[in-house]
Amino acid sequence: MLNTNYKITTLGIFAHANAGKTTLTEQILKKTNVISTVGRVDKGSTVTDSLEVEKNRGITIKSSYVTFNLGDTKVQLIDTPGHVDFSAEVIRAINVLDVAVLVVSGVEKVEVQTKVIWDMLEKRNIPTFIFCNKLDRIGASYEDTLSRIGKVLSKKAIPFNKTDEALNITKVDKEVLAEAYSNCDDDVLSYLLDNSDKELDADWFHEATCKLISKRKIFPVFAGSALKDIGLDEFLSALKEYIPFKEIISSNNIEDFSGYVYMVRITDKHRLTYIKILSGCMKNMMHINQNNKDYKITALMKIVGNDKRKCDKVYQGEIALVVGLDAAIGEIIGENHDAATNIFNLNPMFRVDVIPQENEGIDRLRKALQFMNQEDPLLNLKYNNRSKKFQIDLMGDLQGESIIALLGEKYGVRACVSDAKIIYKESPKARGFGESCYTGFSYVAVRVLPQEEGFGVIVRSDVSESELHKKYIAQVLRLLRKYLESGLYGWEVTDLIVELCFADWDNVVSKQLHFNIAAPIALARALKKAGTKLLEPIMSYEITFDNIYYNSIMAAIISFKKTYTNIINLDDDIVKIIGDAYISEINFLSKNLKRMTSGDATLKYYQNGFSKADDSKIVKNEVIAEYNPFNVTDFLEKMGGSKINLDRGL
Repeated sequence: MLNTNYKITTLGIFAHANAGKTTLTEQILKKTNVISTVGRVDKGSTVTDSLEVEKNRGITIKSSYVTFNLGDTKVQLIDTPGHVDFSAEVIRAINVLDVAVLVVSGVEKVEVQTKVIWDMLEKRNIPTFIFCNKLDRIGASYEDTLSRIGKVLSKKAIPFNKTDEALNITKVDKEVLAEAYSNCDDDVLSYLLDNSDKELDADWFHEATCKLISKRKIFPVFAGSALKDIGLDEFLSALKEYIPFKEIISSNNIEDFSGYVYMVRITDKHRLTYIKILSGCMKNMMHINQNNKDYKITALMKIVGNDKRKCDKVYQGEIALVVGLDAAIGEIIGENHDAATNIFNLNPMFRVDVIPQENEGIDRLRKALQFMNQEDPLLNLKYNNRSKKFQIDLMGDLQGESIIALLGEKYGVRACVSDAKIIYKESPKARGFGESCYTGFSYVAVRVLPQEEGFGVIVRSDVSESELHKKYIAQVLRLLRKYLESGLYGWEVTDLIVELCFADWDNVVSKQLHFNIAAPIALARALKKAGTKLLEPIMSYEITFDNIYYNSIMAAIISFKKTYTNIINLDDDIVKIIGDAYISEINFLSKNLKRMTSGDATLKYYQNGFSKADDSKIVKNEVIAEYNPFNVTDFLEKMGGSKINLDRGL
C-alpha cells in the first residue's frame, strides 16, 4: 500500500565567484540546526568547503551535498563552485535540481558567470529564487542590483523585500506583489480584475505565488547580507512557504527503478556514486545491470544533515550514495528516463602535461589521475607515449593549480603541470565519401556532410537490416562516433553529419574485427576527401576600465578578428566593453591588460562555442589516437589485421 511520507526537494545554490554563496549556505545550515556555528570562508571553517585547497584559497572547487528541513519539507542542498574553471560541477548539479537559489552581489551586481548560470537554469527550466547579498558593503545598492537583474536576467524578477538606508529588511505587501504578478500572468490579471472590490484572499495568493514560481513566471528577489545575518530569516521563511517540492511515495517497486548519476567521489575505502532517484525504489543488496555488467549494491546511504547514514531503501526524488556500482557521471541507471538530459556541451579549452616530480612513481600518479578522472570525466586523461607524460584537459589555470593541490592533499603525489595549450576542434570543409572492405565481404561506405558552426554531431544509418545485420549496424555507428575523436590534425571533429550509406556482409565470413577495421578506415577516407578546418574556442568577454584607458583598450580590441558588440558607460569615468573573441586573443589581452592600465581594469570571460581559426595557422594535436586509421599500415598492425585482406573487390 502506498503512502506519502514527506515532501522533498533538491535545491542548488549558485553564484559568480565571491558573491557570498558559501556564507549563505552556512547561515542556512545554522538556522536549520544542521551546524551549531557559522563557518567563515576566509578562515577555512565552512562545512561545504572541506578540502584543504578550498580552505586555503577561500573558494569552492567541488560540489558538496547536505540536507536540512524546512517544516515538513526535506531539502537536499547542493553547494556548487562559482568560478568559471569549475563550470562542469555546476552543470552536473543543475541536471538533478528541482529549484535553485542564485546569489547576486549587491556590489558587483550581475557578473559574467551569473549570466552563464542563469542561462543554464533557464534552459533546464529550473524555478529560481534570487538573493541579493553583501548589501552591508560600501558601494552596494539594492535598487541598482534590481535594475541590473531586470535588464540582464529577467523582467519577471520581483522584489519580495524592501530595505532602508540602515538595511532594515521588511516584506513587500501582498497587494503590491499581486499587482506585480498581474504583469507576468494573464490568469492573475483576470482574477484581480474580477475581484477588484474584494480583500485579497490569502489562500489564493499563496497558491498563485507557488504556481508562478514553479512555472518560472516570476523570480522572487530577497535582500540582505549573509555575513551579517541580515534578511536571512525573511528569506528562509519565504523558501519554507513557496519552495517547489515533490511528495515521497513509499514503494517496493524495484522493477520501475531508474536513476541519474550526477556525481562520483573516490574515498580511501570506496567509490561513492551519487544517484538522483528518478522513479521507483532502490534497495540495498539489489542487483543492477549496467553496460552489460551485473553489479550488486553493497552499501546504500543517504545524507542526513552533513552525515552519511546507511539505509535499506531510497525513493523517487531522493539522492542515494551507492557503493558497488561502477557507473559514469551522466549515465542513466535502470529504465530510460526523459527527466535527466544533459544541458550544454561543455568543452575544456586547454590541455596540459602532468609531470611527476623527482622520485615520484609514475604508477602512483597514474592511479591518482585515474581516480580524479572518474570524479571529473572532462579531464579526458591521456598518456602521451612519446613524451612519457600524462595529459588532461582543463577550463583554466585555476583548475590546474587545484588539481596539483588535490594530488598532494588526497593522494600524496607531488606533480606539476606544463604551460597550457589551446584545445582546437575540426570540422569538414566539404562533403566527403569513403569506403573500405575487409576480406572482400565486410564492406562499409560512409558519407560526411558539413554543417554550420555549433551544430554538433549526428551519426546515422541509411542502411537496412537486409543489407547489414543489426548488431553490425550498431557496432559501426558506435565506431564512427568513437573515431570522430581524432580528425586529420588529431582534434575532435564536430559540426557534421556522418551517414553509414552503404554496407555489406557475409553470414559466415564476416566478424566483429572486420568492421572494427573497415568502419574507421572508411571514415578516415571520407574526412580526407572532405578536408578539415580548425575551430578555435570563442570567448564572450567583458572589460571594465577607467575611461582614461579607452584609446589603448580599443586599439587592442579593434585588432580582434571579431568585433565588439556593446560599449556601456557605467558612469562618467567607468566604461564596459562587451564582445566575442578567439581565446588566443583573450589570452594575449589578459597578459597585457595590467601593463596597459596599471592594473586598473577587470577582464571577465566565458566560453561561447567554437569558430573557424586562422587558415594560415595549422596546429596539430600532439596526442595522436593510439589506433589512428589515417595511417593505414600502422592501424592494421595495431588492430591485428592484414593489408592483404583490405579492400579486396573495391
